[in-house]
Amino acid sequence: MTTAAAVRDALHAEFLAHGLLSADTDVLALAPDLLARALALCFPEYDLAGQDVDVVFEHTEERARMEQALLFGWVTADVVAPAATDDRSRVLCALFNLGIGMIDGACDADPHRAAELLEYLGVLDVESAVNGPWQEGGMLASLPPNAAADPTIAFTARVIDAFYSLLHATHPLSLRTRVGRLLAGALAAERRSVARSPAKPDELLEASRSTSVLPFVIIATLVHGDLDAATHLGEAMWRIDDLIDLDSDAESGALNSLLIGGTPDRAMIESVAREAAQHLRAGLGTTNGRHFLTFVHRYARVTPERSTRS
Repeated sequence: MTTAAAVRDALHAEFLAHGLLSADTDVLALAPDLLARALALCFPEYDLAGQDVDVVFEHTEERARMEQALLFGWVTADVVAPAATDDRSRVLCALFNLGIGMIDGACDADPHRAAELLEYLGVLDVESAVNGPWQEGGMLASLPPNAAADPTIAFTARVIDAFYSLLHATHPLSLRTRVGRLLAGALAAERRSVARSPAKPDELLEASRSTSVLPFVIIATLVHGDLDAATHLGEAMWRIDDLIDLDSDAESGALNSLLIGGTPDRAMIESVAREAAQHLRAGLGTTNGRHFLTFVHRYARVTPERSTRS
């Protein structure tokens, strides 16, 4: 049996054992205009808000990835929030998840480009930027010409600009300060995961964990949500992500917690899948959890049980 099949079987078995397969929702219907709203915030100079604009992507899968990233941030905010949170805070969480996903994707796909992007973020000083005053478009304006000409880096900068602009418009300084500290920690962990050497194994393990857990804690902070639930969800997705990417990370040399001590055996894979399921169940404390599970099922490639919708 291949490693991928062993991972899928282990996750399916643990999800079933922990009652985590009963979910079947139309997640895309939750916020059908989310992509348009996000693009309007990212390109304020074009005044896209309220206009029927047909955005054309170079590849159709790019649109789908953006929609999924935005929706995942939106749904996560709903899961960890103490009650129905305000609309702009959910959009803020959606933007944050899109931005962190683009940075993480760059780190996995192209370490050199990722190092450049992380360096530009370091110049921005993500912690100080939350305190203001925030200059609209500050991240994009700070890029050198060669970076601004790179479509991926330029769009990532626009997402970051949109996030900071909305954060300043919606949250008081006291909360922004907490978010700033968390953002600085997440960025430090991302740098550590890219640089790798000369970190010790326990330092690499903590960096790997932090890159997954801190984004969930940041989302919970943005919506005054349950930090314990967010930490559990982050722990779950950390383990699931490393399980799913086990083969590709082994081939590329990307940081993966399961590979730090050598190639894992089947017993370790099953143990980590069990740990992921336990954290996932502990983190899903609201009825909106079934929307979150839909993303997990798709990502882990496991089949949910029949719909439980009434």
